[in-house]
Amino acid sequence: TDSRHLTVATLEERPFVIVESTDPATGDCIRNTVPCRKQSNLTLSSGEPYTKLCCKGFCIDILKKLARTVKFSYDLYL
Repeated sequence: TDSRHLTVATLEERPFVIVESTDPATGDCIRNTVPCRKQSNLTLSSGEPYTKLCCKGFCIDILKKLARTVKFSYDLYL
């Protein structure tokens, strides 16, 4: 496994962490947002286990800058 890859968990708390939907046309995050996933409330037999969302805000800006400076990657979860 990659020792420079982290799993980061956060909560929505404006203005520190702001959660938005993905772009309906592309399914991607746009502007200054980063992908974040929220566990779906589904049974094991149906659908995806996570909903793809987009996160931004003060703490996300710090996370992005820290990741660039310290050189690590991350998966972000709500």
